[in-house]
Amino acid sequence: MRNVQKFPRINVWDPYRRLGISPDASEEEIWGSRNFLLQQYAGHERSEESIEAAFEKLLMASFIQRRKTKINLKSKLKKKVEESPPWVKNLLNFVELPPPEIILRRLFLFAFMGGWSIMNSAETGPAFQVCFEFLFFSLSFSVWCIPKCIF
Repeated sequence: MRNVQKFPRINVWDPYRRLGISPDASEEEIWGSRNFLLQQYAGHERSEESIEAAFEKLLMASFIQRRKTKINLKSKLKKKVEESPPWVKNLLNFVELPPPEIILRRLFLFAFMGGWSIMNSAETGPAFQVCFEFLFFSLSFSVWCIPKCIF
């Protein structure tokens, strides 16, 4: 049986100190430290688990930080809209947006009618399909764009 080295910082609570890096370390430095320590203490199961646990804590902290920045971007955009002049708010509130389900249904219907029009246009000409799409579009557009201020 060979003599396996034991990781000296198994019980250190701070993942940065456990991996031997500074809190300002980049992701590459974190990966490098993890790989180096796993190579150095390979064979000792508790040491490997301790190193992996510290690495996973840092990875999860990085993931949570990225998610927070995405959420902050949405809130920042909303904040900019709220701080915008009244005419911009009126413009954004002028058109009522239908639910995504209705938008997807109409998208599918238009795609289907467009494909059908292309397939059948060689036989009789696209006049019927174009007329049908124009009527449907004009009716659906008038339903979409009913201003909120009328009601």
